[in-house]
Amino acid sequence: WRLWALARMGRGDTVISDLRTRWATMRSVLENNTLQEGWTAQPDSREQWSHCAVVPLYVLAQDIAGIRATAPGYTHCQIRPQLGDLHNLSLVVHTPHGPLRFASRNDGDGCRLQLDVPAHVDAELVLPESAGQKVTLATRPAPGPGLRSFALKPGANTVNVPNR
Repeated sequence: WRLWALARMGRGDTVISDLRTRWATMRSVLENNTLQEGWTAQPDSREQWSHCAVVPLYVLAQDIAGIRATAPGYTHCQIRPQLGDLHNLSLVVHTPHGPLRFASRNDGDGCRLQLDVPAHVDAELVLPESAGQKVTLATRPAPGPGLRSFALKPGANTVNVPNR
């Protein structure tokens, strides 16, 4: 819940830091590449295995890449990337309408996003207002203060997002 709340408030940098410093440094991750049930689990206890192993995966897709279904059946989705200091990220979110591909590359002057949206998915890209001022996509009503929203077309979309 904490990571979701941070992402909703635009703190993707803090989410990335938490994954690097709290999750990736757990003893079970370092010693046997699993996630333990509690933050301080004892070796060879039942705390070594956990359902929370999926947390970094869905946080990466839903909060760092920012891809979230906003209507049943994935007929509408919002993409609000919060990449922090990640220079490159590539992932695929499988929807009922096919794969939604996301790739980003930071080139120093900004970020280049490659978004491949499946047909029948109404997708919108949400960016901070300052970064979205030079994006050349059709605008939509802003989803919140300090944000701008843009319509994405089904198929390949390339978006250059300048640094703030």
